Amino acid sequence: LGGEASHAAQLGVRPEHLALAADGQGVRATVVLAEQLGYSSILHLKLEGLEPLLSLRCDAGHEAPANGASVHVRVADAPRHAFDAQGLRLQAA
Repeated sequence: LGGEASHAAQLGVRPEHLALAADGQGVRATVVLAEQLGYSSILHLKLEGLEPLLSLRCDAGHEAPANGASVHVRVADAPRHAFDAQGLRLQAA
């Protein structure tokens, strides 16, 4: 009553549900750190205007880009989870 409702939400996506995309597709990001873990690598990515880093898992068969490289990222067809400003999961409508 008398105030504006806040509709802030966060999208939760696991590292294995993000994928590298071809140039010009998805969103552009910069590799801050590429962790080589044997079978897979975890890329820690910075998107312009986004404070927390994103993490993306590259499985064997994909050469991990070097630190500082510019890449394109997309969300793979996978579950996505939305959370409200208090961190509680929002139910799908």
